[in-house]
Amino acid sequence: MKTENAIMANTILASCIFSAALFLCSTGIAADLDKNKKDGDKKKEQGKPYGEAVFPAEGRINLEEGTVEAWVALDYSAGATVIQDKSNIIPMIFFELCQKTGLEKDKNNSDNYAGTSLRMRVATFQNRRMVNYLSYNSSLFNYEAVNPNAKAMRYDLEDFNWKENEWYFIAASWKKTEEGYDVFIYVNGKKKETSFEKSASVQIPKTLKDHLIYIGSSTTAMGAVETLRISGKVRTGEEIEASMKNGLSKDDSTLFLFDASTLTSMKKIHQEEFKNDTQVPPKGLFVGPCRIIKGKFGKAVQFHD
Repeated sequence: MKTENAIMANTILASCIFSAALFLCSTGIAADLDKNKKDGDKKKEQGKPYGEAVFPAEGRINLEEGTVEAWVALDYSAGATVIQDKSNIIPMIFFELCQKTGLEKDKNNSDNYAGTSLRMRVATFQNRRMVNYLSYNSSLFNYEAVNPNAKAMRYDLEDFNWKENEWYFIAASWKKTEEGYDVFIYVNGKKKETSFEKSASVQIPKTLKDHLIYIGSSTTAMGAVETLRISGKVRTGEEIEASMKNGLSKDDSTLFLFDASTLTSMKKIHQEEFKNDTQVPPKGLFVGPCRIIKGKFGKAVQFHD
């Protein structure tokens, strides 16, 4: 009897050990599968496709004088680490003017372009100290006479406690003078303005037929734009306040207006189809994905799915 009980006990013990081992094994497999899924999702997120709207610059911007205004949102907040990499990155380009031959940035992902250095840009940055800021820069003028390579004005996003998916009004202007340029950058009622010496290394071209205007970027466009307007003059403080209060629309000074309705007439292509020699039609080219979302006053364009 004792022998039968011992045999039964050993059988039960062995069964329990086998079940435990099977449980641990299946749990480990499940954990590995879950980890692999998360790693796959992470890799998929890192390789996420973004979109960009591209337009011929001729007739849409005046390099002598002008203002870019936009209602914008970001996919991240002021204190967020966008990419865990202590290098300068550009999470979102709200506006950029550059020459067609300068579409490819150099290998170090710096601000330099191949071809002529003429450019203008309003974008967000994350610097080496992991600080996020909004920058307005142009090769037309020098930020400091003693440092001709510094050509930017900026606001730290912390200055506005910038929140993910919230809407902000931004503006940047330039006006050529005998000495250089009068410039300002404006965000939600806060304005910085100054006078810069002009850059001796950049000449204003007679036409902009070889230049393009970009909104977003196929590399990374972590944000959205409801409306972007380019004017052929410097907007007054009263006009800026009205734009912030009522939204953006066309008027006598408007050279270009981008919003969700613009997409209907734009040609759409995939990212791999866009090359340096791609012809951009007069009504614009949208490269990559986008999504229509709710904006501040109406519909807005998010530059990814």
